[in-house]
Amino acid sequence: MNGDEFYQFLRNLYNFEGQHIQRNRYFIRWLQKPDGTFSFQFGSGANIKAIPRAWLVEAKNAMNNDIVINAHWFNNHFQQNNNNDCRAQTAIWLLNNHN
Repeated sequence: MNGDEFYQFLRNLYNFEGQHIQRNRYFIRWLQKPDGTFSFQFGSGANIKAIPRAWLVEAKNAMNNDIVINAHWFNNHFQQNNNNDCRAQTAIWLLNNHN
């Protein structure tokens, strides 16, 4: 499936608050952004983060082109400076576990 299909797949799969994602992370909701897209919002206790739609779509498309998706890819592709970003770690988990 391509990036847009993967994003829609996740939208259909994760649809109620509290769904377990991995380790101690749980889905919260699809957070609407000002541009009309929705980010995958998740949390671990009081720590709440959101993965932008573009991260999921572009990472899946890159993965389909045999590009290795890791924290460095997210940092380079989206101009991030944090290799320990739990958003990238969770996006990677979603990509690898919902292929």
